[in-house]
Amino acid sequence: MNSDIRYRSALLDRVIEGMRDGLLIRDAAGQVLIANSEARRLLGPQLLAAGDTFPGACVTLTPPEREEPLSAEELPSSLALRGRSTEDRELRVAGPHLEEPVVISTSAQPLLDPSGSIEGCLVWFRDLTTQRRAERARHDAETRLTQAQKMEAMGQLAGGIAHDFNNLLTVIVGSCEVLVEELDESETFLRSVAEQIEAAAGRGAELTHRLLALSKRQTLKPTVLDVNEMVASMSSLLRRALGETIVIREELDPAIGATLADVSNFENALLNLVINARDAMPEGGTLTIRTENRLVRDRRDTEPGDYVVLAVSDTGTGMTEEVKARAFEPFFSTKASGRGSGLGLATIHGFVSQSGGFVEIESTPGQGTTIGIAMPRVYVSGAMDGVRELAPAERGRGQTILVVEDDEYVRTTFVTILEELGYRTLSAPDAAAAMELVGGGQAISLLLTDVVMPGMSGWDLAKAAAEARPGLPVLFTTGYTDNVLLRRAGLDDRIHVLAKPFKAQELAKAIEGLLGGDRSGGRDTATRHREGD
Repeated sequence: MNSDIRYRSALLDRVIEGMRDGLLIRDAAGQVLIANSEARRLLGPQLLAAGDTFPGACVTLTPPEREEPLSAEELPSSLALRGRSTEDRELRVAGPHLEEPVVISTSAQPLLDPSGSIEGCLVWFRDLTTQRRAERARHDAETRLTQAQKMEAMGQLAGGIAHDFNNLLTVIVGSCEVLVEELDESETFLRSVAEQIEAAAGRGAELTHRLLALSKRQTLKPTVLDVNEMVASMSSLLRRALGETIVIREELDPAIGATLADVSNFENALLNLVINARDAMPEGGTLTIRTENRLVRDRRDTEPGDYVVLAVSDTGTGMTEEVKARAFEPFFSTKASGRGSGLGLATIHGFVSQSGGFVEIESTPGQGTTIGIAMPRVYVSGAMDGVRELAPAERGRGQTILVVEDDEYVRTTFVTILEELGYRTLSAPDAAAAMELVGGGQAISLLLTDVVMPGMSGWDLAKAAAEARPGLPVLFTTGYTDNVLLRRAGLDDRIHVLAKPFKAQELAKAIEGLLGGDRSGGRDTATRHREGD
């Protein structure tokens, strides 16, 4: 009998000790009778009766809705010893035995003897710290997902608007150029009106460029870039933008790696960051431009690998967590009305993301802000090339260009400009009509096609045309495009991408660059190949 009691008692001890939740039992006088290992871990290694205090621990139990901890009379066990059962209650436990505060859920109930008198209480504890961390992580993930979905929706809207608007601007710019060429020098008033329209269209093109950067659909022209050299070339411009009250420092890593980036976009990004930093230091301060190489291993939003980082730091007002969370939102700005469109950081984020990099912000209110642009590092042999400028374009000599564009007004404008430049033209409203011309016997020196068209895209048309006429150069015109096309264009010297809207001179240079020294008067590449030219 005694052995059975001892066995059962030992078994009960093992069960209580092995419980995942903390268990504490006190008698009517408050003396701790049982405290399993989880209860001791949460509340301290030693438990005494007097007021649930623990020697050397100074444990505090604090509700989330207030700053001061519970008094001895408010503790769940004290309430239970006075006959009140308590429901689950969340408390924060702090004490020297814990590396950091722990969040617990606890409840207590009185223990009654057969006569109904209180002979003690039972208290349960459950550690919620891991659960709360998981909830916070899930909340953060949901917030990031919502933000990403919002940015994607804004990007799709912006990209669609910009694409259609670029077609309109292409017609306006092209028509103005033709009009200026046709007007007599004496018609100064009409020439002036046409030039003003062209200038206004240029400002519209700049806005659509920002919208496409936001939507990550702009046409980039990446080139191998030395970030230190870019900073040095912009130094005088940046100093003028900052004014005399701000000290500028440069901490440029002499061993900085190369990156592949659109130079114009990167320069605009640096200028935007410098202007934002200036505005954050209205009383003056220090601005630091830093470059460094960085190995990224475990960042969630980017591929691991080597990156080149350009960071701009200021000693200005800094950002709150709420402002940081919205910093990349389109049209969000903390500046006064009329002092910015709110597209600066949003377009930087779009350009950098489209280029395979990421943007990071570190900021503390009153202590300044650091914004870093990280771009994938590339390894090249020899000197790094800058942007190669084409020589002034020559006029065409009768070569035939096939123009494929679904927008009738844009197609007519292209034909007009090309014929003014000295080329012959064939035109088609879609890829199917274009392939009929490609399969015919007419000479074609170059295919000029829009990228986004109903049915077969310009990219698929170019591949089909290349099968019919190997070596046929292709000039894509687009309001936006994707990185696959851009990478292919960078590897194939028979492919070029021209972003809408563009000037006649830009079109002429692009065509000359693709045709090279071809002054054959219209024989296509396939014909020349057969003749052994």
